Amino acid sequence: MFAKGNPQWPQAFYPMQRKHTITNGDILAARCTYNSSGMSRSVKIGSSTNDEMCNLYIMYYTEYRNALAGQSPPCIGTQFNTLIDTLPVGNDVPLPPNPEMEQQAFGSTHHHTSPITYNNIENPDSAFSNSILPLGSGPDGIGLLNNEYMYQEAHNWPAKNLQFGQVAAVITDHNGNVAIFHRGDHVWDELTFDYYNNYLQAKEGPIKASTVLTLDSVTGVLLHQWGSNLFYMPHGLFINTDGSFWVTDVAMHQVFHFSATDLKKPTLTLGEKFVPGNDNGHFCKPASVAVSKTGDIYVADG
Repeated sequence: MFAKGNPQWPQAFYPMQRKHTITNGDILAARCTYNSSGMSRSVKIGSSTNDEMCNLYIMYYTEYRNALAGQSPPCIGTQFNTLIDTLPVGNDVPLPPNPEMEQQAFGSTHHHTSPITYNNIENPDSAFSNSILPLGSGPDGIGLLNNEYMYQEAHNWPAKNLQFGQVAAVITDHNGNVAIFHRGDHVWDELTFDYYNNYLQAKEGPIKASTVLTLDSVTGVLLHQWGSNLFYMPHGLFINTDGSFWVTDVAMHQVFHFSATDLKKPTLTLGEKFVPGNDNGHFCKPASVAVSKTGDIYVADG
């Protein structure tokens, strides 16, 4: 056993007492011990404050030629039951209390702290200076800190009570209208993909709702919607000058082109459905797509 940590202490890399050499065939195993005696509900693995997460990060180095060989697949869960019986004695014994570490993690409770007084942005205690910023915008090449371009939320936009899922992309078309690409009832969370980027919810089928909505930029009125039963996990959206749409789907690992006259079937599909990869015929969670004036297609792969 060469590493042990406490998740309630400051998270950092701590030096080892000696150097360890890992050779071909060695197995690195880590375990986490939880005390759930005070819990009255089930605790699941996840990234929220109601979940638990266990990680043990080890910093290592290797020769460059070894790194080129790639990494071994991880072992998630208990896949080697015999390891449980061979773990060293004391592996699940907590580290002794460390007041200095705990004070750094939670802060001291023995020092007087003054209450924080928040400034009123409408009537601040001190005025903001109208500084000149070298923004390089506008005819004179300068911008002012206090100017007429103050952004505020348009509370009456959109015009009707539209329901969106996770919004993946927002873009304007050549007419100035706003197009929104959203995920409907599909949610990207820790259960969406496995470690190898395979989509795990394909059996649920594509999103049934329209995923691309075009709204008037001024009134917020819904002008057009499409994209039902086509996508699983929308991400990137680009609208060409001819009104055609380019989209990416990270679940399918594909890039699609739809003509302005037919939005039910793509005219071009790049990548293999549900198959991630990094060769010339595959993508891995393509995040965005754009097309230049010369017709060159640019894809930001995930």
